Amino acid sequence: MTILLPALAVIFAAVNVWLIVRIINRKERWAKWTIAATLCLPALYVLSFGPACGLVERGTLNISNVAPVYRPILVVMLRGPNWMRRPLDEYARLCGGEGTVFWMRLLVDGRMF
Repeated sequence: MTILLPALAVIFAAVNVWLIVRIINRKERWAKWTIAATLCLPALYVLSFGPACGLVERGTLNISNVAPVYRPILVVMLRGPNWMRRPLDEYARLCGGEGTVFWMRLLVDGRMF
């Protein structure tokens, strides 16, 4: 796992550089859409975490279904550096309340299963 994440990051960067070169040299439309999706989808994933917490707090979504989807974000909230943990925690509390964040952390930490 220690080599997998850096390798994936290098591959991600290489693909994006390749797409940028295709955009600049050949003006290909598909490359523009692909790089837009590559950069926007991770941001949308993180931004959807807050509303998901809000829907769990209101009882619209089941927490056991939502927690696995947002497991990477929850792991960062549990074990990540402070500069990443604090904004995610505040965003989740702003949108979802105290209870949702507490129960999601328990689900991810493995204490519930």
